[in-house]
Amino acid sequence: MLRSFFVASLSLALALTAVVVPAARQDTLGRIDFPTSQSGPAQDAFVRGVLLLHSFQYEDAREAFVEAQKAAPGFAMAHWGEAMTFNHPLWAQTAPEAARAALSRLAPTLEQRLSLAGSDKERDWLRAVEALYGEGDKLARDQAYAAQMRRMHEDYPDDLEVTSFYAWRFSAQATAAATWPPACVRLRWRRMSIGPIPSTRARCTT
Repeated sequence: MLRSFFVASLSLALALTAVVVPAARQDTLGRIDFPTSQSGPAQDAFVRGVLLLHSFQYEDAREAFVEAQKAAPGFAMAHWGEAMTFNHPLWAQTAPEAARAALSRLAPTLEQRLSLAGSDKERDWLRAVEALYGEGDKLARDQAYAAQMRRMHEDYPDDLEVTSFYAWRFSAQATAAATWPPACVRLRWRRMSIGPIPSTRARCTT
């Protein structure tokens, strides 16, 4: 019972963060380490988009990812980010058609999109978001995304961004926040509170 109360309270606190954090001030959004195949203005805009995504500021995040696309046309991860802004797991809201349109603007087919990714990890991110907006109803898509993120978490156990997005998949699948595994709750809380955690090997498991 105590654990259920704690996790439910945490979910409410994270949701309120979206209201009180000013979108214009990146220094209030925390710090992340999310390297991609891009650099300079495109990478800066991408990182800002991910920070805003973590703070549930979806419209501002979308603007940042579009800015990254304009700075580096063909930047696959910027389209991944834009597509991710159409998934709101805390509220079980999603807009798959809009997300698919964002991905299609990168390239019309999955194979072409994967060919534009700059690394194996970027291709894994793309495969995950493709699963999130793939065939079937929302539950089937969430389960397919969960399977992709589990594989990524196993392949990149020390990548905090992979772990963070993997942790959030529980909120999409669960009927209540109290079903989140404790390791995911602890890591997500620390990520939102202090940013990257040095040298952690904490893992979320089902």
